[in-house]
Formats: sequence, C-alpha cells, structure tokens
Amino acid sequence: MIWKNYLIFKRSLKLSIFQLIVPIIICIVLVIMNAIVTMYSNQQIIHDPTIYDLISIPKCMYPDNCTTIGYGIAVKYI
Repeated sequence: MIWKNYLIFKRSLKLSIFQLIVPIIICIVLVIMNAIVTMYSNQQIIHDPTIYDLISIPKCMYPDNCTTIGYGIAVKYI
C-alpha cells in the first residue's frame, strides 16, 4: 500500500504538492483573520468606563416601597 501511494505521488507530483500546501494556506488565512478580528474588537472595548452618579434619583436604601434604576449599554459585536 505504501508503494502504491508512493507511485501515485510520484506520477502526479503537482497535484500531490497542491494537496499538501492547500491545508497550510487555509490555516494561515484563518490565523490572519483571527488576528485581524481580535485587533479590531480590542479597539472597540472600553476597559474602564466612567461612572456617573444620578443625583436626581435617590438610591434605594431599604426594601420598603423603593425602586432602584440601573442603566447600562449593551453592545453586540458581529
């Protein structure tokens, strides 16, 4: 079986080299795309957002008849 595979590889050298190189090229392209997406997404993240106090809305201190409002921004990355 090894001899048969060797003969097939020897007879169609271009095709065999193509079959060996294409998976490597695909892996390289995927790694480059991953690096580009990672770099782009890291630029969009705000690591230390500023916190603003809402002075006009009192903070709920006791669980009797009180409402606390929380505010945040959710961003969906595609």
